[in-house]
Amino acid sequence: MNVSGELRFVLRDGFCFVNGRCIADNTQDEANKCNVCKYKSDAFAWTKQSLYEECKEEAKKLWIIGVVLGCIVVLVAVTVAILMIKKKNKRMTSVKPPPYE
Repeated sequence: MNVSGELRFVLRDGFCFVNGRCIADNTQDEANKCNVCKYKSDAFAWTKQSLYEECKEEAKKLWIIGVVLGCIVVLVAVTVAILMIKKKNKRMTSVKPPPYE
């Protein structure tokens, strides 16, 4: 349907609309068999499946990458906090009172 120059459509139950194509539910992506249409989960993007061993391995790798990146973020945050505390303490100790006359 064309409404004011915009194309609009109603997606029927049992179908996904991914990359400009209508795809029936439970259809695998031709380019990556780890992706499948699950219209109840997300009708507009592929859903990851772990039906095959390589899909399970891919999911494990993503989990490991997430943990490593999380640890790096925490380490950087702690390092920045320590440096800020040291800099603040250095400023406080470097101020000397005026000499008494």
